[in-house]
Amino acid sequence: MRHSMRRHASQVMAVALLLGLAACKNLETPNYNGGDLNALQTSPDRASLAAAVQGIEIGHRGYQDGELGVVSALGVLGRESYVLDVADPRFVNELLQGPLNAGGFGAGLWAAPYANIRLANIVLDGVASVGTDQLSAGEKAATVGFVKTIQALDFLVIVETRDTNCDGSLGCPVDVGTDVNAGPAPAVNKAAVYAHIKTLLDDANSQLQTAAGDGADFPFTLTTGFDGFDTPATFATVNRAIKARVDVYTDDFSGALTALSNSFVDSTASFDLGVYDVYGTGSGDQTNGMYQPSDDPNIRANPFDSTNVQYQTNGLPDARYMAKIREVKDRSFSGVGSHIGFNMYLSLTAPVPIIRNEELLLLRAEANIGLGNLSAALEDINEVRTRSGKLPALGPFANHDAALDALLYEKHYSLLFEGGHRWIDLRHYGLLDDPTYLPQSGSESYVNKAYPIPLDEQNARQ
Repeated sequence: MRHSMRRHASQVMAVALLLGLAACKNLETPNYNGGDLNALQTSPDRASLAAAVQGIEIGHRGYQDGELGVVSALGVLGRESYVLDVADPRFVNELLQGPLNAGGFGAGLWAAPYANIRLANIVLDGVASVGTDQLSAGEKAATVGFVKTIQALDFLVIVETRDTNCDGSLGCPVDVGTDVNAGPAPAVNKAAVYAHIKTLLDDANSQLQTAAGDGADFPFTLTTGFDGFDTPATFATVNRAIKARVDVYTDDFSGALTALSNSFVDSTASFDLGVYDVYGTGSGDQTNGMYQPSDDPNIRANPFDSTNVQYQTNGLPDARYMAKIREVKDRSFSGVGSHIGFNMYLSLTAPVPIIRNEELLLLRAEANIGLGNLSAALEDINEVRTRSGKLPALGPFANHDAALDALLYEKHYSLLFEGGHRWIDLRHYGLLDDPTYLPQSGSESYVNKAYPIPLDEQNARQ
């Protein structure tokens, strides 16, 4: 991976090679929020480290929104959404009708996460070398805990998008150091990437607990997206929430329940309680590219969202569907059409969830299903479907498959167009080839199960 950043070693630190966000637009955008790379590496201090940590937060945000960001692109693959952009047919013929091109859209969501991972490593090196006159031991621990947690999220995007393509001859690097003059980092398989993510999260949690025990605060300012979780102690509950998601993805259901018990999951709290990537309209800031207020937007909901929906006792659709979907002008392109759009991200500064309470309740249900605790799973599923969907409660599940089917429905509408959850979940349970769950006829005939390793990365390893 280091080869992807050599050209930028002397530039601004958090260089974002936005292959996954730019398509035919400008592909290389430096992150000016990160500060000066040389100064941070040679003489880090409190101010430069604080600026760099804010750059990490901004770097993670940078590849979430937009038509080729995590939410939109993975939404298309999971048949949650369409991008019907008449100027670029690849949103249909590559994402829906053919394999992802390793030199085109399939190269996305790789360089930007790795750029942020490298920045995180630079910050971690800086924290290790900076004197206690700049950061106390507790502040160092707090910084390491936050940085490694965000770094784990960046690695999670790599393995979520590549999945078993990490298992091939190329693999997905995790030992991504800061030496840009070295060759490509060693490639590892999917299991090793997940193991690395878990190690990062556990190390981070330990550091956050140390900082909290010392009474230390974060020596940097977080955005409003972290309100309520902006101390080492409260952010540790976010770390455990993310760990629970990773544990579920790797079928460690007991581990997921343990992590959730130390997270912010709360069946009595707002389902929107959580942490978010936030956007701004100020000079040099980034707006949310999924804000498309037109009645003829490029980003649209997939009609499957309508045909799959369940109904309330009053005859109205699931309240989540009603809140998130709106009627728009009908548009067809390359055999794909939709007359519904999203009633989400309603401004240029609309936040995008990183993880929130509603997902945690469903993760707890999912873990209990995996362990055969169907009654416990039913309790959380009914909590979500009755409060969030205003749907009638379900009765006892007949078996594991019935419980899983119910869970996947709730996750579809609770997490609709938030982060590609549908695509990831269906692949996890081997259901991407099942048209009951993923439409795949006619103009949506091809099922992309994973992003390829980008062509530039392949060439660098030859």
